[in-house]
Amino acid sequence: MKKRIFALVSAVVIIAIMVITQQNRGTAITGTGTADGFGGKDAITVTISLKDGKIASVNAQGPKETDGIGSVAIQKMPEEMIRTNTINVDGVTGATVSSTGILKAAALLLLCVPSFAAETQELAADYVTRIQQEISTDIVIIGAGGAGMVAAITAADAGKKVVLVEKQAMVGGNSVRASGGMNAAHTPEQASNKFTESAGVEKTLATAASKWADNPTITALADTVKTKWEAKAILTA
Repeated sequence: MKKRIFALVSAVVIIAIMVITQQNRGTAITGTGTADGFGGKDAITVTISLKDGKIASVNAQGPKETDGIGSVAIQKMPEEMIRTNTINVDGVTGATVSSTGILKAAALLLLCVPSFAAETQELAADYVTRIQQEISTDIVIIGAGGAGMVAAITAADAGKKVVLVEKQAMVGGNSVRASGGMNAAHTPEQASNKFTESAGVEKTLATAASKWADNPTITALADTVKTKWEAKAILTA
């Protein structure tokens, strides 16, 4: 872990800018580090206060980071740094750029500024204590998107104990970002729609013949579809 932090600092020292505003108050030291984020150059600032060699407070700012993704890293990672008394905390899945920016700013501050580094060599290299928990369940569903959550609700309604696992910091998956229609199956609207499979195939073949007759690739594909469709009709007759 120590090697990882020092390698991180070496790699980013050229592209990250540090603005140090130190205030000596006995055993208290405060500094601010700035690094690039998803919002652009110098988009993230991290202010750390140390007291008696321990992290007293961490404040991260990134107003241009993506709301609901990067903003989650801005909120959660400082809390974890304080809780574990180390900057070696996990980033937020899905917010890699924002998480890396927070770690860069914090690492440069604690390891590259003499007044901080003198007190925090061990602090910055500590391992995060990982909490392991064993859970007994009937079903594990991977992915808390629209489909995963519906599956979890359905299983729970059937009396099953369900664990729903999501790698990102928020649930919803791609469904959260849907800007138009939502995919669904066997809905009342679908049942009332009399547009059958045969109608769809016939419409596709008619479109290919009327609009793409001069395209040999589409014409050949349409001929293949027509042959297979007619063969299916014979078998199911």
